[in-house]
Amino acid sequence: MIITESWNGLAAGESPGCGTARQAEHVMSVSAPVCWSTFDWWETPRPGPTIDDCRQMALGGTARPAKNGGAGVVESQPNRKPRRSVRTRAPQVDLTDPEVLRHGLDFFSELGYEGASVREFAKRLGVNHNFIHDRFGSKHRFWQAVVDYALEDLRAPLAVAFEVDADDAEKLETIVRTFYSVAANVPQMNRILAAECVLNSERVDYIYSKYTASLLERVEPIAERLMESGRMPRIPIDVLFTALSGPALALTQSEIARRLGRAPQLSAAEWEQLTDCLTELVLRGLLPVKSGADSTTG
Repeated sequence: MIITESWNGLAAGESPGCGTARQAEHVMSVSAPVCWSTFDWWETPRPGPTIDDCRQMALGGTARPAKNGGAGVVESQPNRKPRRSVRTRAPQVDLTDPEVLRHGLDFFSELGYEGASVREFAKRLGVNHNFIHDRFGSKHRFWQAVVDYALEDLRAPLAVAFEVDADDAEKLETIVRTFYSVAANVPQMNRILAAECVLNSERVDYIYSKYTASLLERVEPIAERLMESGRMPRIPIDVLFTALSGPALALTQSEIARRLGRAPQLSAAEWEQLTDCLTELVLRGLLPVKSGADSTTG
């Protein structure tokens, strides 16, 4: 583009994008000597830039030397913006939803909901920081998906335990043993439950509606029949829940248990023995008289 407006137009402030006449005059006073020296005028026998050329160069244009003895021209490059640094995007790792949720279970159990940053999680996975929002919608929905994923491991075994063909005492024993066994295999979920159930939040509402309420809905009729028959002490439902769930949470307290003498790593058989011992201890308190058992006197 050849600049044709005159200095008078500049002084009148008519040239768009060039600021006021006073600003342009200041630019000219600083930039004109550089502009003139750029063309090496004393060595090259051709017309140098005009005052308009220098003014346009000062405002972002590019001077182009004259051809065939004519006047030089200036190619306008108005409003050029500075280049922005280009961020390198993290490569997208091909992870399935179960793999992401398994990592999320470890992440939330380690840092808690408030301490867990999706940016930090993405960094650990080696993916873009928008990965969680793109796949799950939000941090809260991701947390819900992690809880659903973890509790799914509990629902199927418990469903089998509830269908055992036995009297109420034996059925309750099977349910409690299954509950402790699954809890021992998913300690991360127990840590999440322990952290969330002391807070008044929508997360504890989600845990209650998706897990606690449905579990108690099936346990409460069994317990009620046992209390009606005198085989279980009459206790409030919240105390019953505490009696059943508290030991499961204690199974995840590995560091204090290690200091109390538990081995750092337990085999599957050792975990089964531990859950059987815990089940027996709890049920002896809940069911002091077993069905068909003979009482002994000293």
